Amino acid sequence: MKTILLIIIIISSSCSFGQSKTCAKFIKGLDKEHKALLDTMSVYKYVDSDCIGFSGCIQTDLYKLFLKMQEKFKTEELVYLTDHKSTTVRVYAFWALCKKKYPDFQTILNKHIKDKTMFLENDTDTGLWLKVNEFYLSLVDPKATVYDDCIKLTDAECETYKSKLK
Repeated sequence: MKTILLIIIIISSSCSFGQSKTCAKFIKGLDKEHKALLDTMSVYKYVDSDCIGFSGCIQTDLYKLFLKMQEKFKTEELVYLTDHKSTTVRVYAFWALCKKKYPDFQTILNKHIKDKTMFLENDTDTGLWLKVNEFYLSLVDPKATVYDDCIKLTDAECETYKSKLK
């Protein structure tokens, strides 16, 4: 019974954060190379950090796609991709914007603060189930040291967002 309830919750939260019409229109206008990159990323149902593995730091194929995404897509395009139907693409698009120090990142954070879609993040030698909104907040948390290359909120702003997660 608990399993069925969990599946229903995940599906309903995924549907509520489906791809926007604006994002779909944007994707239709992309060239084959950009579409292929997104299609490949969309196959994955998880997110890899920069360093995976028991015996050392290995960059996975998925993380390499993320690096390629950062290189190939302009800032404005990444903003559209934060509304992509694939959780993996959404997460990586926001992460890329934070790494690029996108000044209007809070608009996206506000839009997705209720996105409780679950995904698996692979970090070093473990996997952790996270909600999209919690991961977004962890990227911009001024006290977090894991993502120190990302733009940050102030302490007060971060506390305000954390209160919205409850």
